[in-house]
Amino acid sequence: MATSTEKKFQLRRECKIRNHVFSSLMAFVYLKQQASLGFSSVYAWVSHLFTPVVAQVSK
Repeated sequence: MATSTEKKFQLRRECKIRNHVFSSLMAFVYLKQQASLGFSSVYAWVSHLFTPVVAQVSK
């Protein structure tokens, strides 16, 4: 049978685990969002860079 002290420590441990999982999930979402924004900006840059070249070649 668990004592009151053991229950308190288990509760603290559970709270730390929940905080860690939440923080990890938020970090993952943030990094995924930043990667997505980076790829879209690179795509726009490349598209803007090559549009005149493609226009000249197709003439």
